[in-house]
Amino acid sequence: MTVQAGARITRTPADAERLRRLASRPDSEIDFSDIPPLTAEEYEAAKRSIEERSSKKLQKAS
Repeated sequence: MTVQAGARITRTPADAERLRRLASRPDSEIDFSDIPPLTAEEYEAAKRSIEERSSKKLQKAS
């Protein structure tokens, strides 16, 4: 399914029920087995990115 930016998505009652059931499942039931683990380099790059964004937000608020 392709959705254009800004388009409104209409959910059917069946869609809403499926989303409600998925949202009610505990995180322990999420299967992450198809996601490769992060390397140390990827983790450090992501951590820096989060720290940089936080720092910029603090600077703007000052």
